[in-house]
Amino acid sequence: MDENVTDFERLAPSDRPGRALPSPDPSRGIWSRKKQGRGGRALLIGIGNDFAGDDAAGRLVARGLAGAGGFDVIESHGAAADLVTAFEGRGRVVVVDACLSGARPGTLHRFDVHRDQLPGFLTSVSSHGIGVAEGVALARALDLLPGVCEIIAIEGRSFAQGAGIDPAVARAVAGLIAALPGELA
Repeated sequence: MDENVTDFERLAPSDRPGRALPSPDPSRGIWSRKKQGRGGRALLIGIGNDFAGDDAAGRLVARGLAGAGGFDVIESHGAAADLVTAFEGRGRVVVVDACLSGARPGTLHRFDVHRDQLPGFLTSVSSHGIGVAEGVALARALDLLPGVCEIIAIEGRSFAQGAGIDPAVARAVAGLIAALPGELA
């Protein structure tokens, strides 16, 4: 008996605990959806945490645009899998999130994910556990990025639990609520 083989490896596949997973089938799931034409309604994704001060900015933009018409709106905590799922089949997506880069609070940072390198302040330092940049990278790796995909990051001041929204961030949120319907509809 080979002592380098584990007990698990000695079992026939049908006797191993758990269930066998089929090989990826290119005609099903994301493997087929990624090859379909990208179109459909534009989507705004507002990311944030309502209980962490300025981190709520993206979600506040989404709430302010809910029901605006001409485009879809969702709120998210920013999990990479949620972003990838939301990107599927979309022709245009705008993601709004808060950031902390050192600029003045309320500053808007806009990035075209196909053209611009996403900066470090959009990475996993996010309170959501993973940053927007990682979600975009995952969608890119799976070939699920929308044809047009923009990130709008609103510079925050405080992301402390229980903190309120900074007045400059609130003004930036209001400005986006006023401007984005014309861009997305």
